[in-house]
Amino acid sequence: MSYIVRKFSNNWDAIRCHGRLHFIFLYGVVAWGVSTAAISTLLFAFLAPQRPASDFAIIAFSVFPVFGILLAWSTWMRLEQDHPQMN
Repeated sequence: MSYIVRKFSNNWDAIRCHGRLHFIFLYGVVAWGVSTAAISTLLFAFLAPQRPASDFAIIAFSVFPVFGILLAWSTWMRLEQDHPQMN
C-alpha cells in the first residue's frame, strides 16, 4: 500500500462523506498541484535566474494541477476498492 493510500485510509469514511470532487480539488489540485507548481517555480527562479520564471510558472501552474487531478482520482479509486461502502 502506497504512502498516499495509507495517509487517507484511516479517515476514509470522514473524507468520503465530502465527496469525490471535493477530494480531487482539495488534495489533487490545491494540495499537490498548486503547491508543487509554486515550489518548482521558486526553484526554477533561483536556479536559473537568466530565464524568466513567468514562462515556467505558466507551464507549471497549467501542468501540475492536471497531474494532481489524475493523482487524486486514482487515489480515490484505490481507496474505494479498499473500503467498500456499507449500505
